[in-house]
Amino acid sequence: MAESKQLQLEKKDPEKRKISCRYFVRGSCREGNKCSYSHDRSDIPVCRYFEEGTCYYGDKCWFRHPEEFNISSRFDDYLVPSESFFSLGNVFSTCAEPPPLSNINLLMAAAISSAWSDANNNETECETPKAPISIEKAMEMWKIITDGEDPEKSQDSNKSVDDSCESALDDISLYFSKLGKFDIKNWPCSDVIDLLCLVADFDDVEFTSHDLSNDLFVGNVLFELMRIWKPSSSTTSEFFNTLCELKQIDMTQLIICLVSCPCRLDDFDCFLGEVLYHLQQKNPNTWNGEWVADLLDKFEGNLECCDVDAVDVLSSFGSLSKNPGELGKMAHAYLVKTGLQNSFECRCKTADCLCPIEVDEGVAFILFDGLTRRLKWTNNEKKDFFCKAVDKLFLPGVLFQLGESMGLKNIANESNCREEPIINKANGLPQSKCPSADCSNNAKRDCVNGLCGRCCKRSGLWCDVHVNLFPTRYQTVRAHDLVKPRVNLATKGDLDCFLETKEDARAVCFGRDFSVNDDDVIKVLDLCKNIMLLELGSSDTGKPGRLVTDALLHYIAQNRPKLRKLRLESATSIADDSVIQLLKHCHDLEFLEVSGNDKISGELTDRTLKEFFDVNVAPNLKTLRVTDQRGISYDIVMRLRRCRPNLEITAGDTDSDSMAWSLILGMTGGWYGDGLY
Repeated sequence: MAESKQLQLEKKDPEKRKISCRYFVRGSCREGNKCSYSHDRSDIPVCRYFEEGTCYYGDKCWFRHPEEFNISSRFDDYLVPSESFFSLGNVFSTCAEPPPLSNINLLMAAAISSAWSDANNNETECETPKAPISIEKAMEMWKIITDGEDPEKSQDSNKSVDDSCESALDDISLYFSKLGKFDIKNWPCSDVIDLLCLVADFDDVEFTSHDLSNDLFVGNVLFELMRIWKPSSSTTSEFFNTLCELKQIDMTQLIICLVSCPCRLDDFDCFLGEVLYHLQQKNPNTWNGEWVADLLDKFEGNLECCDVDAVDVLSSFGSLSKNPGELGKMAHAYLVKTGLQNSFECRCKTADCLCPIEVDEGVAFILFDGLTRRLKWTNNEKKDFFCKAVDKLFLPGVLFQLGESMGLKNIANESNCREEPIINKANGLPQSKCPSADCSNNAKRDCVNGLCGRCCKRSGLWCDVHVNLFPTRYQTVRAHDLVKPRVNLATKGDLDCFLETKEDARAVCFGRDFSVNDDDVIKVLDLCKNIMLLELGSSDTGKPGRLVTDALLHYIAQNRPKLRKLRLESATSIADDSVIQLLKHCHDLEFLEVSGNDKISGELTDRTLKEFFDVNVAPNLKTLRVTDQRGISYDIVMRLRRCRPNLEITAGDTDSDSMAWSLILGMTGGWYGDGLY
């Protein structure tokens, strides 16, 4: 019986013998040597996460973790060279014959980008060399298209609408489709700059007042030109440097213009890191680590560039620099740029204050882990990078955890840690005298700052004892309730009666259940020439704020510039442009609320809040409420608080009054108001 079963096993498909048994991998195969599948560990596929250095299972992983594995040596000849990043068409034309790929090789190829495939081989064999073209011919081709002499454009123009913007985009698309059929790889930077200036009309642009970072048209032209030119990273840096010197363009705006292009190539982050390295080599004083950190911080603040990964950029930079200490200084500057200041302790009135920065250790963990996995440093190189990157940024406990994540033990003793905040108390006893200059008062017993009441309030530091329970802005809000004469319009009848009597009022409040539109409010404003306070809307009922549009704010900005308080609740149709116009005209505004509700978010974005960074905009504003606005980010609100510490800002999401929402809050451990900040 055993012999017959052995014969049956030998008749099995021999290909199964090359496939590893999944039960053997788990250590639970009951067939033993009689199993039809392979029990050889060399046939187990290599773990693709182990190749990337991100496998968390270790010895318990079901896939193979070879002891000596260097994927770069296996596929170095078949990866996209960093010096020819834009060569996406004929990448493997100079490579030798590709080796046959087994199952393990396919897994390895799936773990990396741009691995060899039969499709690439066919494309390489079928691709024909392109004819070169001179800069004069390229410029002549552009003039033919713009003058309307090109036959392809004349056919398209009969079908399209006569619009200047659409016509320019059509010309660009047609031109680069024709230029892509030629070879311009050998063009010098000067020729490419001349063509770029011709197509993008750089000669008619004054770059001292033009923000190139938001110019998508120039970004698309620049991207298409570089895609056809296919320069290396060193050539790209030379091109950027020459263009900035020739046209007086800001380098930061130029790079953001290219990065924000919607047609950005894959793995552009690594290529950008190489470009930044070559820029720093040419001018280390200008394009230093501080500038690179500021550039990465602006990427995160730009919605079009938010997908740029700082880890990829810095790792590509570090692979070329071969200097972990210099990369550590750059990482230190980046962590400082991404840090936040305590809005309760910072009382500076400028954005460039020198108050202490609280660096997020979570960002440091992600940055250090990514750089360690990509750059393969030795222990000495890790220490050099770590000590420069965390210099006086974290407390000893955080330094210990960061060092453990990089495989460094007791590194906290070798690094400069951040000093503990000093509380002006000695063994729990207050100082006998106030340390402030020219002050003879005794220090308050429980004052955190060890000062007297007068000096503590003047310092602007937070103190539980000398906290100002009634600051000036709250007194201003209460003063608005005392404005007379006041009119409350709860129904349509109240509005008609008020319009018939033609009484003047300085404060007008619409009821929470009264649905009014722009015309009704404008009629009231026409009657009240000296109005100072206007309130309408309710977050509970959604009336009448949902019917108010931008036309009302435009009218107020033009006709009632002396308005001091404007409260628009549930105003879900108000956009940025109308609010910005209101701020530019109503300089006496002290209270502004434009909010949505818990069901429908408003249309305001960070663009409105960025106007407040100019202290000359609404200089008397004390209270700003922009709740339930989906386009407003937490980071912008925190930065605005640092810039204008005397402005009370309320943002975030409000809670629903429904029973279902209260149950959700109870089950998740939340409470009403947790979404506000």
